[in-house]
Parts: sequence; C-alpha cells; structure tokens
Amino acid sequence: MTKEEIENAMETGQLFGPCPVRTTLKVIDGRWKALILRRVVEGVNRFGALRRNLPWITSKMLTSRLRELEADGIIGRTVYPQVPPKVEYSVTAYGQTLFPILREMWHWGEGHIQRQKEGTATSIVNANEETSDAIAAKQRNGSPRRS
Repeated sequence: MTKEEIENAMETGQLFGPCPVRTTLKVIDGRWKALILRRVVEGVNRFGALRRNLPWITSKMLTSRLRELEADGIIGRTVYPQVPPKVEYSVTAYGQTLFPILREMWHWGEGHIQRQKEGTATSIVNANEETSDAIAAKQRNGSPRRS
C-alpha cells in the first residue's frame, strides 16, 4: 500500500474501523467551529449577528461551517417565512452533549499553554535525555548494568 492509500484507509475506517476520537475531532475540526458554537450558545443566533461578532470569518466560511455543524446535528436552523427571510441557529440537545468535551479540552489547553509559558512542555524530552546520559555515564564508569 502506498502512503496515500494507507491514509485514505485510516480516514475512512477501512484499516482499523472508525476511530471515535478521530470522529469527534472531525466534527469540531476547523478553525471556526468552536467559536461559532460559543457565540450561538451565548445567544448570538442570527447569521448577521454571527457575522458581526466574528468579523474575521468570511460569509462563505461562516455559511460553510454552519452547514457542517447542522449536518452533524450539533446546531439547528430555523427559517421564519417572512420578508426579508429570518434564520436563527440554536444548539440542539445532541449538540449540548458536546459541551462537556469542549470544556475539558479548554481546561487541558489552558494547562498546556501554562506549561509552554513555563518552559515545561519539553521537560519530558529533557528528562529522558538526562536519564540516557546518566545511564551512559554510569556504564562508562564501570557501574553494574541492568539486564
């Protein structure tokens, strides 16, 4: 199998079956979905209001992400029959089940950012290198080896 074939088989679940973590990440994947969800939960639920609250997202990208979230059942779309058309978005009951996961990801991310600021994000690598160096030094000095 080529690298592309393996990646495709993993993506489609043909290699090992569908991965629940990858599936979850695919639903919330994308630069804007978490921000869109946050705004919708806060009560910003009309397209124009979302567009004003997220000015760095193009209308095309916002529309695309809203459609993806709707297709996954995370948000609902209500169209009111009036002129001009009124469309509101809301988080579905199913979408609410995603929020504990997002909250935990938020907390983990905060901790990771703090570790990066403190310079401890690479401490495991450095500790492994120090351990390897210490073992090599002991072996050079005639310390008994572990078997």
